[in-house]
Amino acid sequence: MRFIRFSLAFLTLLAAAPVSARPITQEPRNRELDRGKFTIRLHDHVIGAENFGIEARADSINCLARSFRTQRTDKGDEQVEKWVGMSFGRMDWGLRFYQSEETFRGETYVRGVMMDPSDTALTIYKERKGAMGEANRVAAAPGRTFVLDSGLYTLFDLICIYLSDQTFTTRPLNILTFGDRDTVMEAQVTNLGHETIRWASRPVAARRLQFSQGAATFDAWVDPAGHMLRLAHAPSGLVVEREPPEVKKRATSPAPKPAAPKPGG
Repeated sequence: MRFIRFSLAFLTLLAAAPVSARPITQEPRNRELDRGKFTIRLHDHVIGAENFGIEARADSINCLARSFRTQRTDKGDEQVEKWVGMSFGRMDWGLRFYQSEETFRGETYVRGVMMDPSDTALTIYKERKGAMGEANRVAAAPGRTFVLDSGLYTLFDLICIYLSDQTFTTRPLNILTFGDRDTVMEAQVTNLGHETIRWASRPVAARRLQFSQGAATFDAWVDPAGHMLRLAHAPSGLVVEREPPEVKKRATSPAPKPAAPKPGG
């Protein structure tokens, strides 16, 4: 089964600006929400990196990310490359389209989701490139639905941006996960208040959000605009951290040349 990929124009993502709760009519037509790079560590060892960009474009919120990481297997350390693109409604954050492609040992596996805003079900499709695929329908949960896909951490950043202007102690969140049986489940997000963490070699005040579903718990620290600075899964030793932006060196003016001596001076 073949599915249409994103066009390059759709995937053009620019630089950072915070999400606003204002109506779309008061927003710039194209607005950059976040852009950066995450470093992925496991037990303090760097195992990968993820580049990402998120923008509001016309009536959509679009996100693109690409991840490279090393995975320990029975053959030693092997590289996994993963790409994802997705689109949400700008006014309601309703999921419209999601597609990831994971390449491992020369094979690429595609996972995707499509949803019509007027529909009550999600269409989930999977294929191995060069082979037949399959699709099935899953009932959509009331409210917004976000996807969590193994090895992609921009998906947490996207949720943090969505929550950036919301006040809550604990609130539910609909999460779609892929597996032998694709599932839409309810997770919980708890606001643990503000903490001072060390990021970019300096202390930073960050809001701590805790995501939990069953026994799984992730902690995220975010800046005032909702940009995720750090994500941690304590049981596995996983830490995902945003790289600080490069500091542009201030241009220095060349030293003035000494004045030429006056004749007879």
